[in-house]
Amino acid sequence: MTNEIKFTEEELKSIADLQHQYEKSIFTLGELQIRRYMVDDEIDSIKKDEHTTKAQYLELQKTEESLLQSLSDKYGDGVLNAKTGTFTPSKKQ
Repeated sequence: MTNEIKFTEEELKSIADLQHQYEKSIFTLGELQIRRYMVDDEIDSIKKDEHTTKAQYLELQKTEESLLQSLSDKYGDGVLNAKTGTFTPSKKQ
């Protein structure tokens, strides 16, 4: 027959506290992983929006270049005041 040793209440409480801390840590790790998934999804969305906006920006640059070339062809070289809508031709040298 084996001699059973009974843990003290204090030892049992220490073991239960340790188990509780493990469970709490595991739960927190799960929460953090879910938060990471959500942040990763947000970053993916931002990257997609950034890519779309960059493509729009580059397209605007092309449109601006085409417009400026068209105006230059029509009016020659000069300075456009976009606020007043006036064009001042460059002085010929």
